[in-house]
Formats: sequence, C-alpha cells, structure tokens
Amino acid sequence: MSIDSGTDGIGRMLKVMRSVAAGARGNGIVLGEYLGGGKFKIGDHTFLKGEYLISEHLTDYTMKISLDEKTETRAGGSGYGQFDSHDHDVKWEEVEMDFKSTLKKGDSVICYQFGDEEFVIIDKVVS
Repeated sequence: MSIDSGTDGIGRMLKVMRSVAAGARGNGIVLGEYLGGGKFKIGDHTFLKGEYLISEHLTDYTMKISLDEKTETRAGGSGYGQFDSHDHDVKWEEVEMDFKSTLKKGDSVICYQFGDEEFVIIDKVVS
C-alpha cells in the first residue's frame, strides 16, 4: 500500500496538507461537540471513530518516558566534608505511561475542515 493512498493516518494527513496547500474549498476552523463513544457532531453531521483524524493527545495512548536529572545543589555547613555543597544524580529507567483521553460528553472541540466532510479534531476548547 502506498503512503499516498489515504487509507492510513499518514496518507490521510498528507491529503490534508495537500488540500491546504492547494487552497481547497471548505477549508477552515470549525467547532464541534464530543458526543461520547468516539463520536463527534460537527455542523449537521455526526462522525464515528475512523471517519475523522484526531490529535493523539485527545485519545488513549502509551508513551515511553525516561528521566535523567540531578537534584538541586544544597549549601553545606558545619565544616564537615559530608555536609559540603553537593547534588545527587537521579536516574529512572525507561517506563511506559498510559495517558487517557480527557474528553467528556458535551465537550467542545476545535476542528480543521479540509474537504466537504473531512476533519481533523485538533483540541478541546474551554471557556
């Protein structure tokens, strides 16, 4: 399958970028509503999961994270070597963290329309 076929997320995103570059009609930022269960209402249409693109941070996803830091340097005191100013290395092994969507039924979302009925859900908006 070609990446340009539009059947996978990357291909669909390429289609979005090409549409924007070509100045396709219907482009623009629009508001939508999350209906729950992966469904969104945008304008007069309801879109089911798989019928739109969505920013990863609005979905359930897993990310690998590793930290390699030092503690803050603390002033020493009392003249003993063990109390001199020093810091400590803090090393964590790489861990996987699960992130859960914060979207709730009734939430407003900002979307980018790149065709007659093609949308990217960009983010949740609050007032």
